[in-house]
Amino acid sequence: MDQITVQNRFGKTLRAMRTRAGMSQATLARKAGLHCSFINSLEQGKKNISLLNMYRLAAALSITISDLFSSPINGETIKAVLFDLHYTLIRPNPSRGIVYGKVLRQHGLRVHPRKTKRIFNEIWDSYGDSKISTEHATLRDEKGMEQWWLGFHKKMLARLGYNNKRGCELINSELSRDFYTNPKVHRVYADAMEILTILRKQGVKLALVTNGYKTTKKVIRDMGLEKYFDCIVISSAVGISKPDPKIFKIAINKLGLKPAEVLFVGDSYATDIVGAKRAGCKAAIIDRKYSDRKKRYDCIYLNNLLQIKSLI
Repeated sequence: MDQITVQNRFGKTLRAMRTRAGMSQATLARKAGLHCSFINSLEQGKKNISLLNMYRLAAALSITISDLFSSPINGETIKAVLFDLHYTLIRPNPSRGIVYGKVLRQHGLRVHPRKTKRIFNEIWDSYGDSKISTEHATLRDEKGMEQWWLGFHKKMLARLGYNNKRGCELINSELSRDFYTNPKVHRVYADAMEILTILRKQGVKLALVTNGYKTTKKVIRDMGLEKYFDCIVISSAVGISKPDPKIFKIAINKLGLKPAEVLFVGDSYATDIVGAKRAGCKAAIIDRKYSDRKKRYDCIYLNNLLQIKSLI
């Protein structure tokens, strides 16, 4: 085996170990006392490495030096990948602020899209992971989901100076129809389509587990995603919502696998990661914006879905 082959193999394993530890290259570099560009070159197989720097990397990753030359998942085989839908595989197009703004204007509210988006995010963050996890786990049907979002949107609308009770109900209902269940205002992420195609060709089983309305199935079909999945589980159709581990287990059982053989990928720690881990799955959070908060969560950290390749 020549030096280039060894470097390439080492780089792939290092990338997988770092990804599995939920670290960015910058975080690993800081913990190991190395430069970020050096980490990047190692992962690309462009640099050799000394024993001392191997030790530093292993210590920063809380693994042994020998782990840097072994399977990235400790010999366990990932046989299936479960995906969340919104902000994992698909995104609003145009943005949430623009789509919301169109509905709000029909009720006499003219708000800049950035302001709407900022207030939405501030309220979501104020709820916190614990509150969102607890409350979403109790949602059993579309009525419950509608009521939860009504409470959320009332807070958002109050911040925008709108307190008409009937108007809030109409806006909430219209947002459900015009945003969450409308394929025309969503687009599939490029890395999502690519990784689904790759995993399908590799024979990896795929499932979709999402909190959504029954009409979400039409969104999935119209966006050309249905063909990639061996099973699709939608909360309102089964009467269970994430993060309740039971909804994950429905998909796992349909695939005929054990939880330890499954990786779940989602964008929300509160609903996706908490539930997947409780179900016994491996869990990865997708964060295309490189937010510091998500890098600190106790799960695999991804900033691109193509990084899943290094975990399979």
